[in-house]
Amino acid sequence: MYAVVSDNASSMILMGKKVNIWHTTCQSHSGNLLAKSFVPETYAKNINNLLHAFKTPAAEYELKQRGGSRILACDTRWCSYRDAFRYLLKNLPLMLELVANKKVQLSRKNESLLKNLSFVTQIQDFILIFDPICQLINVFLTPIVLTSNFLHPQYRAKRFLHDEQKLKMVFDFLKQELDLKDITDVCVCVVCVCVCVCVCVCVCVCV
Repeated sequence: MYAVVSDNASSMILMGKKVNIWHTTCQSHSGNLLAKSFVPETYAKNINNLLHAFKTPAAEYELKQRGGSRILACDTRWCSYRDAFRYLLKNLPLMLELVANKKVQLSRKNESLLKNLSFVTQIQDFILIFDPICQLINVFLTPIVLTSNFLHPQYRAKRFLHDEQKLKMVFDFLKQELDLKDITDVCVCVVCVCVCVCVCVCVCVCV
């Protein structure tokens, strides 16, 4: 084992400092923690509790029948809090309609939050904060994600082999990270990496 990727739990960070291998945290989780840090913890929790109230099969059915949708924030996906806030804002009129028609029963706290006049303004303000952060995260992570897919022995960039722009991002990333001069050097390194990965897989299978 040469490297390990973990979440950002304190125990994982401590482990990474003690082991003699390359340790990195999940960039998706790190990105989402960055975005999440701009929202008060209690407010984010209240939003998720409200969304959970519409997670029942009956509530989801009623939302979908009216053209709505639902998404919950997930700590392991970057920008998921931004997406959750967007969906909540989009579905807000439908959610109010379901509550008014007694299709969904909410706790007093959730109903009070849903009907709060400043609620929409707060959601919009947080989305304005999230958007530029998420855009920067996507710009930063895209080359890493594409390169990982390109080097994976099973995926091998099958979905974007004919996309010159994405392939250029992969090769530019490899050139920069490996300090290579031209595309020929990149191709040689890629072949070597793929061969090594295949050999390791074969050895594991044989063992």
